[in-house]
Amino acid sequence: MKSFLTNLVSHDGVKDSLTGLLTISAFLEIATREVALSQRSGKAISLSIISLCDTDSLGERGLVVTEGKDIVQKSEDELVRIATRVVEITKSLEKTFRIGDPVCRYTFADFLLLHEGDMKTIVEKLSGIATMHEAVTATIPIYNHVHNQMNQRSDKLNLQSIKNGRDGLHNILISNISILEEQILDEVKKARN
Repeated sequence: MKSFLTNLVSHDGVKDSLTGLLTISAFLEIATREVALSQRSGKAISLSIISLCDTDSLGERGLVVTEGKDIVQKSEDELVRIATRVVEITKSLEKTFRIGDPVCRYTFADFLLLHEGDMKTIVEKLSGIATMHEAVTATIPIYNHVHNQMNQRSDKLNLQSIKNGRDGLHNILISNISILEEQILDEVKKARN
């Protein structure tokens, strides 16, 4: 069982072995560069998260994995089922988004995407994938040329981070990932009520 788990979460430092997607560290490196480029070019750029869900026997919806210990408590059959879903959603993401858009498997059953373009269109595409794969999703603007400033929700951090260059942009991404995680948890709570 332990070697099975190891194979499901292993990577070579750049690519995840199960999906072939970027690892979180490679994603953050690329995303930091992309955010810097978007600042200079004025292009709209957004960050999204998509998380797999399950519905229990009582009809309550919850995230497939919320903590690392959740993985260890699952049977091998459950892990195979989840891994299959992870691979299926990976294929959908690859078909739907541009090859150049950075995508990573963030945790065992969560994905992060950085993308340019109209946020409304991106949200619609992600909603379609989420519906097809029983998942929840959230998107946040990182840089939008219309406002010519960073995301309003973490404005103080962003203004300071812009002054700090590359490390600052990295911090902006980390901050916004935390905001997305909170939004996902809120979505799951709403679905239960």
